[in-house]
Amino acid sequence: MKIEPCPVCGTRFKNIFEACDHLTEESGEEVFDPALILPNGYKLMVGSLLRLLYDQARDSKQVREIVQNTYGTLFAAENNPSAMREFVEEAIVSQHMYNVDEELQQLLEENNESG
Repeated sequence: MKIEPCPVCGTRFKNIFEACDHLTEESGEEVFDPALILPNGYKLMVGSLLRLLYDQARDSKQVREIVQNTYGTLFAAENNPSAMREFVEEAIVSQHMYNVDEELQQLLEENNESG
C-alpha cells in the first residue's frame, strides 16, 4: 500500500496506522479507534484489533491466538453474556503474559550479548 506523505509537514509513514495517528494528532482529534458495538454494551475495538494483528503478523501462533480470542469474545457477547467477563479477563491475562515472555526473551538476549 502506497501511503502519501503528510500534506502539511511532509512526514513519511511506514504504515497506515502511523499516517492516521499523525493526521489525527495534527488536527487535534481523538485517536482513531473504531469500535463494533456488541450486545449488553460491550465493544470490540476494531482499530486496536487490526493494529495488534498487524504488529504480530510475523508470529502466526500469536495471530491465531488473537483471532481465536476475538471470535470467542464475539460468541460470548452474543450467546452467554455472563461468561463474557471471565473470557475477556482470560484473554487480557494471556496477552499480558505474551508481552512479558517477549520482554524477558529480549532482556536475556541483550544480557548474553553484553556478557
